[in-house]
Amino acid sequence: MKTQVTKLVDDVMTTLREIDPNEASFVGDKDNADLQTLIESKIESTVDEVHQRASMKELSLDSAVELIYNGEENQKGFVYKASTGILTVLLHSHTKGYEDQTHNVDMLRMVCAKSKSWPFHVHNVVFPDDPLYEIVTDKYVGAQADFPAVTQQKRRLVLDGHHIISTVLELRCLSDKSDWAHITIIPRAKVEEGMVDIDSSLYNKVVDAIATKIKTN
Repeated sequence: MKTQVTKLVDDVMTTLREIDPNEASFVGDKDNADLQTLIESKIESTVDEVHQRASMKELSLDSAVELIYNGEENQKGFVYKASTGILTVLLHSHTKGYEDQTHNVDMLRMVCAKSKSWPFHVHNVVFPDDPLYEIVTDKYVGAQADFPAVTQQKRRLVLDGHHIISTVLELRCLSDKSDWAHITIIPRAKVEEGMVDIDSSLYNKVVDAIATKIKTN
């Protein structure tokens, strides 16, 4: 849910006054401009923390991004390799000038990945520093059709003859290039043009978390 930063700041200030009515001077004694700047400095990190901790049941997903692979050739942001059955999802490029060849999304967490050929949905990403990573990426022991996995890493890729470095998700064990895949992710929070995306079900938690940080700062 797109939220105005000014509204969020106002709600945090109101919450600060309500934390302890006897200490209402806590807000009044501070210069409003300084307090606003302090609150704004906490927004992105706090939104990410609340989004990261939230359970599936708590999320309304109105701040999520849906990445949909239709099994079509040359779909932007997707590369399917038939020999391995791996669908590579290009999240964002670390090479300047090639952002438009990726989804240009800085992912905080993956909520769910599903595919036509998978027997179940995958909710967790396996990273290179996880002991499980070596297992699921092993050529012979790795993820199987009946036990799919999603991994994340930074990779060097060749797209249209150009070498780029991109953060990618790898959906393993798609049985055929025509399989569809649907990935739901939550991006890292970013304040842009006075707005920030916050899951609507978590808005109050974000307000309370920022107020607590300011109160104990």
